[in-house]
Amino acid sequence: FSFSALSQKDATLPYLSMAKAVSLRAWASPLRICILGHGLGGLAALVLKLKPNARIWGVEPDPKFLAYHKKNPVPRIRISNDTAQRFLARHHRKFDVIFDDIFVWQGKDGARPEDCCDIAAAVRGKLKGGGIYVRNTIPSRGNARLLTLDIEKAFPFFFTRAFREFENKLI
Repeated sequence: FSFSALSQKDATLPYLSMAKAVSLRAWASPLRICILGHGLGGLAALVLKLKPNARIWGVEPDPKFLAYHKKNPVPRIRISNDTAQRFLARHHRKFDVIFDDIFVWQGKDGARPEDCCDIAAAVRGKLKGGGIYVRNTIPSRGNARLLTLDIEKAFPFFFTRAFREFENKLI
């Protein structure tokens, strides 16, 4: 996988920054992780390197990615063919960490779909106590601040960790 203009080597760096969220605190085993916008699974692969016993639920509606995962299953990763909104509304489990990596490619630019700009409250309801929410805002177009207003409403505080032109929000 790649971020188009970035090289293959550089493409994993923003995800490594996000994946390190699993190391921010001590966790009971096994760690339950949800990745909204699972894609090809690059973030999941990095998380499993850091926490090999983690159980990952990847949420992905794109048929191309679903076909890839059907041909290349990974132990400890369960793929759900669903949108983030439907998954959060229907799924009964709570998670230690939720990664929000929802975006679509529009030419060479990644952009967050408009219908995914207000899901932080639903995410909060799916986090265990002390859980962590990480959102990749990828603001190649538009204002990252606008992409995080729902986070400010749903969570009493958050901090930002910037990585090059990428901005990751850790709650």
